[in-house]
Amino acid sequence: MRISPPTARRDVSGNDNLVSLINIIFLLLMFFMIAGRIAVSDVVP
Repeated sequence: MRISPPTARRDVSGNDNLVSLINIIFLLLMFFMIAGRIAVSDVVP
């Protein structure tokens, strides 16, 4: 029986944190875009 040599494991925890950060920023961007359209803007003559 042959045992294969151990392979290098890559760190996935950094990618998980980055994906969460991108999701939060995307949701904040959408929130402020929608809130900006709903807010009443006063026109100054």
